[in-house]
Amino acid sequence: MNIVRGLIAGLIGAVLGVVVPVVVIGLYTILYWYFNETSDLVRRDDITSWKRDAVDPLVGCAIYVGLAAWATYTPRREFRFSKTLVILFFTSMLLIILLNSMRQTPDTYRHSTAEDLRMSLPEFLMLLLPPLLVSCVMVINRCWKTGAVVDHGESDGDSVEILK
Repeated sequence: MNIVRGLIAGLIGAVLGVVVPVVVIGLYTILYWYFNETSDLVRRDDITSWKRDAVDPLVGCAIYVGLAAWATYTPRREFRFSKTLVILFFTSMLLIILLNSMRQTPDTYRHSTAEDLRMSLPEFLMLLLPPLLVSCVMVINRCWKTGAVVDHGESDGDSVEILK
């Protein structure tokens, strides 16, 4: 198991999980404005609503893509990123549905004002903990199946621990 490789891949995945959706949606919006000749008022409204509504999905994309990259590249053997992302997403969604069904407090409408854009701590934890748990289980399972060796990123061979 290469911990340094996994952490670097997770950071790159988290950054790409934010940058790629922003670029794709931004290009789509600019092309839509160009071809439909929208007014300045509509453009300002689109930008305001995008700032208000894009925070949670971008945080979610960064979490899921970063954790999928971490779970893919930490074990020694090569695993498929797309397969890891699909397993992580659907298993986490099942966990989130299960946790939401056990929740006692009703949902309240958030973002009542334009200034209230921050995600609360319980919402952030609800978004972070299920995929984190699933990705940790995936890494442990993959390392256990392959009889992995823990390499802390050093090439001298002195810091190697045998698992199993």
